[in-house]
Amino acid sequence: MKAVEPNVVARFFVDDPDDAEARRQRSAALAAMRGRVFVSVTVLLELEWVLRGFYALPPTETHRALSACGPTKTW
Repeated sequence: MKAVEPNVVARFFVDDPDDAEARRQRSAALAAMRGRVFVSVTVLLELEWVLRGFYALPPTETHRALSACGPTKTW
């Protein structure tokens, strides 16, 4: 199982069509998020900060992204 870092998860959830670098990184993030991935609690905490602080997403959108990450356990 792959582990991902916060920027990959942020690019997966946030589409920024006005930023050419973001478009390139988004396609890489979509590929990285295929299949099962491990998202640690630390990654979730930083993702929340990025979505809220940098992207200024409303709480409902931030909650939706965090909820979509599902459980953070591996078996």
